[in-house]
Amino acid sequence: RDLHSFPTRRSSDLTNDKQLEKDLRKATNDVESLKRKIEKGGDDKTYLASKLKRAMQVAKEARAEVDRLQASMGVEGGSKELAQHIREATKEAERLAKSLEEKRAQRSAVEEQMDRAIAKEEEVIAKIEELEARARELRAEGDIGGFVAATDEAFSLKVGLSEQDAKIEELRAKWEALGAEVKEYEDDIGGANAAVAEMQGGMDALQAVEASLKQHESEATDLERKWSATDRKSTRLNSSHNQRS
Repeated sequence: RDLHSFPTRRSSDLTNDKQLEKDLRKATNDVESLKRKIEKGGDDKTYLASKLKRAMQVAKEARAEVDRLQASMGVEGGSKELAQHIREATKEAERLAKSLEEKRAQRSAVEEQMDRAIAKEEEVIAKIEELEARARELRAEGDIGGFVAATDEAFSLKVGLSEQDAKIEELRAKWEALGAEVKEYEDDIGGANAAVAEMQGGMDALQAVEASLKQHESEATDLERKWSATDRKSTRLNSSHNQRS
């Protein structure tokens, strides 16, 4: 009875030992797995850190290019401000074009007046020549009364011709002045259109680098988030590994 009273291992105890052994193997495997994950996490961190550093450098370069373009075009608000300048310059070019058409119309009207005045002057000159020829004929015929009348009429027309000459010269001066204004407007419009084209080219370049900047800043932000997540994961894995060890 003493022999049988000695404590023996029950089947339940054997079952517990097997479970403990199983747990131990699992724990050992978990530790090894954690080690590999920690090492891999470290590799991920290094890789992500390298990519993050590069992305931040590229974003910095893109920002410098944006600043350079903004400075060269005299804007601080980026493509939005430049777009406003383009709209204003385009509106100014349109205003100048409208003024140019008005000046051209005025010049055409003056030119028509001048042409009519010249045509009228030519008619008067022809009439004077006709009267003078008639006066010579009347004089030769001894018709003094007719001669005097023709001569007086020719003289009167010559007086009016002087006034017509003055009017023509006045119209010519106005026509030339309007021509100078037209040329000035044409030059201004050419300059305004060139400025719009230059700003539009700058706009395209600025929008391209702004898009690049946005892309690289977004990439850098995403990489920074991934790096932080990986860093936290590695910290947790190391902590878990240390606890199991």
